[in-house]
Amino acid sequence: MAMFFTKDEDNQNRIPIFMNNITVHITKAEEDEYRKKKFGVTVFKITIRYGSGQDKLVWSVYRSYWDFVKLHYRYRNVSLANLPPFPSLPKHYFQRQRRSPNKKKQIELNNPLNTPASLIDEETVMEMVDNTLHLADNENTASTMSPQIFEVVKADNAVLEALENYLNQLVSSISPCGYTNRICRFLEISTLGLYLAAKYHGIHGKEGFVVLQSRTDKEPKYVRQSLHNGLFCVPAFINRKRKPKWLIVRDSYLVLVDDPSEIDAYDVFLFDQSFDVHRLSYFGDKPNHYINNPKALSNAIANASHWTSSKSVLCVKNRQGVYHLRTKNERHARLFELSIQSMMKTSIWCENHRFGSFAPVCHNTSTAWFVDARDYFWDISVALENAKETIYIHDWWLYLRRPASGNPEWRLDRLLRRKAHQGIKVYIIMYKEVAMALPLYSHLAKRTLLALSPNIYVQRHPSRALDVFHKDSIFFWAHHEKICVVDNEIAFIGGIDKCFGRYDTPGHILVDDFSPDSNGDRAQIWPGKDYSNPRIIDFHTLDKPFEDNMDRSTLPRMPWHDVSMRIVGQAAKHVARHFVQRWNYLRRKKPSAPKRPTPMLLPVPDTNIPLDPGDDRLCHPHTCDSCKVQILRSVSSWSIGSVDHVEHSILDAYIESIRESKYFIYIENQFFVTSTKSGNTVIENGIGEAIVNRIIEARNRNQKWKAIIIIPLVPGFPANIDENEARTVRLIMQCQYLSISRGPNSIFAKLHAAGITNTHEYINFYGLRNWAELNGQYVTEQVYIHAKAMIVDDRRVIIGSANINERSQLGTRDSEIAACIEDTEYVDSMLNGGPFKAGKFAHSLRMRLMCEHVGLDVDQMDRDKYVHGDLLASQYLKQPVWDEGAVHDTKNTTDCVPSYIQVCVSPADEIIEKEKIQTEEENKASIKEDIVSSSNSTLSVHDLQVIEQEKTKVVNECKNNSISMDRDPLTTTSFSSKESSPSRPRSVFGKRKSSKEDHLSFWATLDCDTDNNGDVRAAAERQETPSYPKYYCSPNVMPLFFEKDAERLTVGQVYDILKDPLADAFQEFWHILARSNTDLFRRSFLVAPDNNIKNWNQYRHYIKMAKLFLGRTDTKHGGTKTTAAAAAVTTLPIIKHGGETIYDLLKHIKGHLVIWPSYFMEEEENEFLFPMDKIAPLEIFD
Repeated sequence: MAMFFTKDEDNQNRIPIFMNNITVHITKAEEDEYRKKKFGVTVFKITIRYGSGQDKLVWSVYRSYWDFVKLHYRYRNVSLANLPPFPSLPKHYFQRQRRSPNKKKQIELNNPLNTPASLIDEETVMEMVDNTLHLADNENTASTMSPQIFEVVKADNAVLEALENYLNQLVSSISPCGYTNRICRFLEISTLGLYLAAKYHGIHGKEGFVVLQSRTDKEPKYVRQSLHNGLFCVPAFINRKRKPKWLIVRDSYLVLVDDPSEIDAYDVFLFDQSFDVHRLSYFGDKPNHYINNPKALSNAIANASHWTSSKSVLCVKNRQGVYHLRTKNERHARLFELSIQSMMKTSIWCENHRFGSFAPVCHNTSTAWFVDARDYFWDISVALENAKETIYIHDWWLYLRRPASGNPEWRLDRLLRRKAHQGIKVYIIMYKEVAMALPLYSHLAKRTLLALSPNIYVQRHPSRALDVFHKDSIFFWAHHEKICVVDNEIAFIGGIDKCFGRYDTPGHILVDDFSPDSNGDRAQIWPGKDYSNPRIIDFHTLDKPFEDNMDRSTLPRMPWHDVSMRIVGQAAKHVARHFVQRWNYLRRKKPSAPKRPTPMLLPVPDTNIPLDPGDDRLCHPHTCDSCKVQILRSVSSWSIGSVDHVEHSILDAYIESIRESKYFIYIENQFFVTSTKSGNTVIENGIGEAIVNRIIEARNRNQKWKAIIIIPLVPGFPANIDENEARTVRLIMQCQYLSISRGPNSIFAKLHAAGITNTHEYINFYGLRNWAELNGQYVTEQVYIHAKAMIVDDRRVIIGSANINERSQLGTRDSEIAACIEDTEYVDSMLNGGPFKAGKFAHSLRMRLMCEHVGLDVDQMDRDKYVHGDLLASQYLKQPVWDEGAVHDTKNTTDCVPSYIQVCVSPADEIIEKEKIQTEEENKASIKEDIVSSSNSTLSVHDLQVIEQEKTKVVNECKNNSISMDRDPLTTTSFSSKESSPSRPRSVFGKRKSSKEDHLSFWATLDCDTDNNGDVRAAAERQETPSYPKYYCSPNVMPLFFEKDAERLTVGQVYDILKDPLADAFQEFWHILARSNTDLFRRSFLVAPDNNIKNWNQYRHYIKMAKLFLGRTDTKHGGTKTTAAAAAVTTLPIIKHGGETIYDLLKHIKGHLVIWPSYFMEEEENEFLFPMDKIAPLEIFD
């Protein structure tokens, strides 16, 4: 502790080092040809050892005779009692004798051995000695040497021994006093360099003073300018800029500090694929450096002309800029150059990597996936609570554990404050929004966080005020990464934002109308702004987070489905390096020094030291212990400061993975905008084109290949589709439809043009939807897919923050991060009808997602897996699938404790949990028997039979009245926009009918998503008559589904079906389930979008029919009318028709899977967009 308060002879802080632990050993340096030609003096190699045992540090420095002399006389000016005398050395050994090459050669030829040693050039003598030693055996060295050479060697050893003794005595003599900084600089010891070398296993590069002469990027500001100092302080600024800095060469970066005694970095230059170092000399030392680059040569000449001593100036270049560092002399510049080049040769960051990524592939990486935010937030809370050194966060959220009322200590601000008070450094990057367009209140969040502790640092970007005057101003792009890194060893990435509304459970429930002050089973899960529905209203008044964003008693929340992952080990360090690069760039870009001194960050060495599986920072067990993981990015100049380089490795990984896929791809993403054209705007990312080419290749090779794609039914932005304020919704939907099913550049159109009229066998699109009961009304809402994941062949997975659109994939717009995971551990599975070795990580993630979507109790499956050690031993697999005893809002659907925590806290708790699960299973069985005995399960089937009879009747009447069957049923006179009143319904024949009759006739005219890919129409246009399976084009899917339901499949049987996505049984089960769910939602709620709505007139009358037949009412919130169907939120009373309730239909909905309506509003084409929509730049939305 005393070292931190001791000053040296220059009144500088003392470098905290124990001098008694230093020993030195001096030898002659091995001189290369360059040094022999340029420097005619002897250079000594000083090997320093600090410490003892296996943890000792060893490094070497190079010094000349005059460096020793200067060191000695520096300490002679200080009163030291035991200063050792400087050794008396032969002067001729260290005189700088410059001779021309011809003169040296003449000396060597004339009398190299008979000339007295005092008259021979020292370099020539040493060359002869070296040659002699090289030819002679070590044992016979003295006998083979000539007497004169032997005397030279003997004298040289005496000189080295004398210098070594002097230096060791000097170290011992100054140890008791505080004047150690001078000898530390001589031995290239600095506070930061010693700390890094000791912490990271002895890596120690060259160190020394340099002057940062010039740079092409911005220099970090550390002093805030005030008015009383004057507005213009150019001379002071220049003097401060040219002040010498201490340069430390590390394994993957260069770091500058103000002084060797400083621990905080002044600036950091990272190694990358473009990293280069050379001295400003275009002759001699690097003759081929610019031989193939005339422009670089001209720049080098221009740069060199600025410096009078150009060969002592180092030119360091990476993708973020060019930096000129002036050293003491040419010899020091050469030593720095050699040290940096040696580090570059062993650095993985200077190599090119797959997909054009900045990071290499990491082997033997431990990983774990998380579906939905409950388990993800819980795992992050454990990691943060047990953090030891640093926390990196790229986002913000409110609670990590639910319910909020029972976990106040797990609110993020309180957790971070608790860790910061323990000395943990917390670094947070926040997106600085355009406040008028996106009211995120990031400034309030920054001030709140900074007030918690001095160990919390926050940066926001971009700086809007200054960017207004900059040619590269950024207004529309965002920092979209979701990152949390703990101690540079554990990283969390994925699609889950750390903000309001993202927390969710596998049940994806819609309501949370409990009191915020309740505890136990009736505790409120989504407090305040956390209860949200972006389709109704966006976040507002975020400075009041505990006030509700909307009326939870009448409006449902929008469930949030997402995927993220945890990475442990070497790849986690790569995520941390990305964060460090982002942090340092933002720190440099600040126009003035932050009010709170904000340090630059240093990346950790790229080592792959495994983490103990029992580490306190890990909660859930690893999904896989030995994956291959590569970190991918989308970054460019505005987001990370790279000059003339754009990284889009995420896009390249998507395209290459699709091309290389052998069997299938499974995609869940928030958007799907790719490979199309909208107006004059070309969508450039080639993901869609890669899918088309892969399907064509599969057709040509007669291969089975499939793409299953799940995206939101409606983009998650507010306003009804038909309102002026819904510009964002319409533009994104238009881009998606042009990418998938509309226009000649869509996927379906390209496949049909290639002669593939059975596209449903290769690619299908789906969405997710759920329902609930809210205060006596049934409500429905889409389950919003916010995941950004792709699974390829059950062996490769891409998980990250990047959407499938231009903003995320091109690299020049939003900044993104992702991971490409490849399995090396395999499990037995099925694929294409035969046994298959599936990757453990990829297969388990896909099965988890599909099981949730079809309505299996994934929490129960997880509990059984953790209790029994194997899912196959689960009793749940033997139960009938879709137990009606737990339809909605049971305890399991709102359970806030992850399954692993429930069963694996302790052995005693595990026994209790087993008993609890057994009791729950018994209760479920009892409830099921009660329901079966009390309910009339034939009502819905009977109603379907009546509808089918009515449909046949309508068709026959249409034929008798010569009404064209090709005409869309919804365009008939009954649904004309000029109908006077919905209270006087008429049939398609103009005859007045009863409500019940008209209700059945209306359903008879609706299509239940036959031909969702347009294959039948495409075949008809080509005059082909192929046969299509019933699951795809049957006009009435409900009997097909009830046939499946009547089979009473067990959970295990469904699980086996889901294993093989190429099997016919899977496609039949999966697609029929999606179609039946879609039809049931349609019959119960008449929600939009829907394939039966082809134009605006049908859209408006669809809503009218919902009001007429289902009693739907408009709900107002905040003065804005939100018609539920248009906003994808439907509220309607519990009504009965002929003794049936809506519940009799809803109870047959299995899971959340529905058809994504490919042909919604297809007749409108360009009229789908309003005139004002076309004014805004499409680049903002695509």
